[in-house]
Amino acid sequence: MRDDGKGFATSPLIPEPSDPNHPVPFKMLTETEASVNNARDDVIQKAQQVASAAQEVAKNTQITATNTQTAQQAATSALSSSQSADESENMARKWASNPENEVVLDEKYSAYHYAQKAAQLAVNLASAKSSATQSATIATQKAEEATQAAKKAESLAVGEVDYAKVLNVPRSNINTEGIVQLSSATNSDSETEAATSKAVKTAYDKAVEAKTTAESKVGLRGNESIQGTKSFESKIIGFRGIGVADSQTYANANHLLNMGANDGDGWIEYKKSNRAIGIIRIRANGELSYNNQKIYHAGAKPQFNTDIEGKPNTLAGYGIGNFKIETFVGNLNTLKTDGIYAITQASRSQNLPVSTSCHIQVIAGGDGTWCRQLAYVAYSTDVYERHQTSYQTDSWSAWKKLNTDGIPTGAVVSFPRAVTNPVGFLKANGSTFNQQTFPDLYRTLGNSNKLPDLTRSDVGMTAYFAVDNIPTGWIAFDSIRTTVTQQNYPELYRYLVGKYGSISNVPLAEDRFIRNASNNLSVGETQSDEIKKHVHKVRTHWVNSSDSNIFYDKTKTVIDSRLRTATTTDDNLSDNGFMHPLLDSPMATGGAETRPRAIALKLCIKAKNTFDDVQFWVKAFGVVENAGALDAGTLAQNMQALSESVEQKIEENKQSTLREITNAKADINQQFLQAKENLSQIGTLKTVWQGNVGSGRIDISEKCFGKTLILYLQSSERHRLDDNNNIEIVSFEVGAEIEGKKGGRVRWLDVREVNAHSNGGRATYYVEVKRFDVTVDRNGTTIQIQDLAGRFVKRIDIR
Repeated sequence: MRDDGKGFATSPLIPEPSDPNHPVPFKMLTETEASVNNARDDVIQKAQQVASAAQEVAKNTQITATNTQTAQQAATSALSSSQSADESENMARKWASNPENEVVLDEKYSAYHYAQKAAQLAVNLASAKSSATQSATIATQKAEEATQAAKKAESLAVGEVDYAKVLNVPRSNINTEGIVQLSSATNSDSETEAATSKAVKTAYDKAVEAKTTAESKVGLRGNESIQGTKSFESKIIGFRGIGVADSQTYANANHLLNMGANDGDGWIEYKKSNRAIGIIRIRANGELSYNNQKIYHAGAKPQFNTDIEGKPNTLAGYGIGNFKIETFVGNLNTLKTDGIYAITQASRSQNLPVSTSCHIQVIAGGDGTWCRQLAYVAYSTDVYERHQTSYQTDSWSAWKKLNTDGIPTGAVVSFPRAVTNPVGFLKANGSTFNQQTFPDLYRTLGNSNKLPDLTRSDVGMTAYFAVDNIPTGWIAFDSIRTTVTQQNYPELYRYLVGKYGSISNVPLAEDRFIRNASNNLSVGETQSDEIKKHVHKVRTHWVNSSDSNIFYDKTKTVIDSRLRTATTTDDNLSDNGFMHPLLDSPMATGGAETRPRAIALKLCIKAKNTFDDVQFWVKAFGVVENAGALDAGTLAQNMQALSESVEQKIEENKQSTLREITNAKADINQQFLQAKENLSQIGTLKTVWQGNVGSGRIDISEKCFGKTLILYLQSSERHRLDDNNNIEIVSFEVGAEIEGKKGGRVRWLDVREVNAHSNGGRATYYVEVKRFDVTVDRNGTTIQIQDLAGRFVKRIDIR
């Protein structure tokens, strides 16, 4: 037989238990079955009694329950006990009487199952006694388990709880009620465990010990003296500051080092007898101070201009000797140390580019054997440069101006024709100017007072073009009569009308050859075609030929005393006769006209000047600050304009009546008279001082406010004080508005020199500008002159 977990399977080798020859008597099996059934009934009855008692206990417990936590727990436990009792009763029933093959728990079966299996298999077992005994043993065990379950149910019914079997009881924490784990640890920070009495006792003993120790050392209240060395493992904070003294005696005498801090700064203060001696502060912005005086450090460095006192004012004061910033008087050739030098006394210095104050910048790079100098002229934008060309011989290049300030005097400039009076210019029309009025221009033009004439016009010239498209400014010659009007081409119109009387009288070129006006031929004269007078020699017997009439016109007679004395017809000439050939003669040759070899080009005339939109002017002087009716430059321009106006009006009025011309002349004469009056006012001068002064104060004989001062200067080089040759004139206006005010200064008046240097054996002239400073005092009779550019003042006139 085999055990399949559910009982015993039938084996064909074992005879039926009912067989009389079966080794186990049938009676024994019957008795065993009855015993098992009785045990089952007892278990069932006992389980029912336990369940009834448990239900009664649960009912009583629920009635007496209160709202306290103990009653709630009791009710919960009672309910759990009732449930456990029911479960025990049910389990007891199952262990006792579950049907065959129905699992009770953990693959185990009821006593009835095993009894049934035993009864069923007893017949088939080879050893009925062994099988019955085994089945009885199993049934007995199961009955015992049922009895134990019944006892447990009875225990639960009277309130006993097997906490190992209680389900879904919550764990206690700071937010939830429930069961809690006890712990005797005194160093735990758990919030899910409860301290035992032992842990509480340990913590209490330690607190008492700490309090006893602390109170035996330092009191928490009152004043005490602490002796000995103490170590603090954490920081010490004093809310009213911390005071430190070397002894109790010093502390009692208020000899203290106090420390404190707030939101603005922290400080260490030493007091003696409660009197502040010194305080060091650390401010919130990182600054340090001692008694409110800054202490500098890497994070707060001193400022050179504001924080350092008693600074040297020279580079030498800082130990810098290879760069200088200083004034200098002497020979510029000796300046070879890097630096910037102020030349304030030009007359006492040599090798300057100008005769006035300037700054000299020396660039040597620490090497004095090769250097460069730059000169910056005072109160000017002028800059000059020179450099060493040989250190062995200390040779230097000539000064060269690096920049130009405006247009140099004498330069020719073109302005649009609409610009009629540009300041500082005279029209380049070939006129003359006053040498005394424009001395700089006079010197620039090579001591000449005649202006270049750039008013030339190419209007009226003719030219042949090999193209049909005529360039701008030109018109076809034969279109003059239909094209040229006073409005369209005023200059050409004026020329042609002046020549031919009217545009309609201008001859047409047509297909004529052009001849030069000479040998009694005048401009515009036209000629028809003609053959120069000539003769042909013929044989005399032709006259008597029968066909001579074909060739000659015998009606023509020739009277020529040099050949014949009588009048006769051509056919009667016996010899050397002059015949008049017929044009339709078979002997006639040629075409319809007489001409040389020719090519046809388009004859045109210049109708508009190439520079018709501009006029040329000559730079004559600088900008005039207070130009007025008596300004020389303006008057000169007006005179030029007046002269042109005269010529233009005369030209335009050639076709006008005598009366119109007379009126025009009267108008022009009036303008001339006004201009002469203005010029006469300019020419009224009065000498207010005379002498020889190079610089300093000059007192003049009358006030100069609102007038023009004219200074007569002479170079101090190669001239004596009593020498009055080569005088230069400089003038300036003294404003009336500065009368009675201090500092009426005219800064840096210009003096221009025309110098020459050789350029390939030819003299090239250039203008050098020199300046000086003039100050007029508030009384108008005192003049202060400085930096006179190496000149003497010889005389002062007033106008």
